Amino acid sequence: MTWLAIWRAIKSALRFVRGRSAASPLSAAASDPGASGATDSTGECGAEHQSAPPLVTASVPTILLALLNRERMIRQVPRCNLDCRLTVAAEKHCEAMAEVSFCSHLVAGEPCLQDRVLASGFAFLRVCELVAEGQETALDAIRDWLSEDANRRVLLDPDCRQVGFGLAVTPAGRHFWTAILSDSLAAGQVPSEADPVLLLPPVVRGEGPP
Repeated sequence: MTWLAIWRAIKSALRFVRGRSAASPLSAAASDPGASGATDSTGECGAEHQSAPPLVTASVPTILLALLNRERMIRQVPRCNLDCRLTVAAEKHCEAMAEVSFCSHLVAGEPCLQDRVLASGFAFLRVCELVAEGQETALDAIRDWLSEDANRRVLLDPDCRQVGFGLAVTPAGRHFWTAILSDSLAAGQVPSEADPVLLLPPVVRGEGPP
């Protein structure tokens, strides 16, 4: 075979290889962002293009529970359980406080704590409520509650094993927090009028809107 024939054979082989490469899935993926290996803004590979997720208040009770149980564990106190009924009662109270921009255990037109908890379907022997205003994070809320003796005694009470948390934020960005802790009513137990309802002093950070 002459050198000219060899050169022609090499050129033909190169054209064949280039044609196969252009039609390969890897080449197609490189040119098509929707092909295999490339994802849109909802995919894992496109995560760097997504904006940070907004604060989801539904996750707040879980975060507060973890922070509280960490403090209880350090002090060898039994863990609390998150109760959805107490959480509903706490969230509704936060919404009521945020609506009037005032931190209190009772807002005009709202039932008292005992009635709010019973209306949620939770039967209790004892129920305690903590409220706070102005803390911008769950960690701040827990820390401020723990810094007050009366609040700390309730949060670390080994008999208070059921808890619900709530958060509401005003349009101006003011945060209102509620924690409701309780001893659940055991089967066969009947609550009496003497069963305590404990309302702890509000913990307010900074000044709210005028």
